[in-house]
Amino acid sequence: MPNQNPTMTIRPLFNLGMAGGLFVLMIAVPAFTDLPFLSAKYAAVYMSVITSLTVAFLLYLVSMSYQWIELDGEVIRGRKLISRRLHEWPVNQVVEVSIPSAEPTDGKPKSQNYRIGFEDGTSIILVAGEMNGIAEFMAALARVRPVPRI
Repeated sequence: MPNQNPTMTIRPLFNLGMAGGLFVLMIAVPAFTDLPFLSAKYAAVYMSVITSLTVAFLLYLVSMSYQWIELDGEVIRGRKLISRRLHEWPVNQVVEVSIPSAEPTDGKPKSQNYRIGFEDGTSIILVAGEMNGIAEFMAALARVRPVPRI
C-alpha cells in the first residue's frame, strides 16, 4: 500500500548567507563611521567589543533556526542549525496553527510568520521569507491534521 502522506521537507533559503551579510554590515559600518574619530590605542578595543557583540547576537539568532523541517507521515521532524539536535513531534499533538494575516490589524504590520503549536507548549515558528516551500508544507500538514487556524 503506497504511503498516502509522502515526506515533505522545507529548508531555509539564506540563513547562513543572511548571518554572514549582517556580520559584515555590523562590522563595516562602525569601522567606517566611528574608527576615524577614535585614537589608535582605543580602536582595537572598540572593534573587539563590536565584533564580540555582533557574533553573540548572530549566534543567538541562528541558534533558534532550523536547518530543515519535514513532515513524514504522522511525525514532524526538525534539525537545529547550530546544535544539530533532531526534534520530533507527533502530528496528533498539534493544537494550533497560525498563518500570516492577510491584512494588518490595528495599524500594525502584518506578520509573515507561520506558527505550529504543540500540546507540550513548544512551538515552531516558520518565517515565510526564510523557508522554501512553506505554503505546500502547511497545506500538507492541514491534510494530515486539521486544526483550528488562528
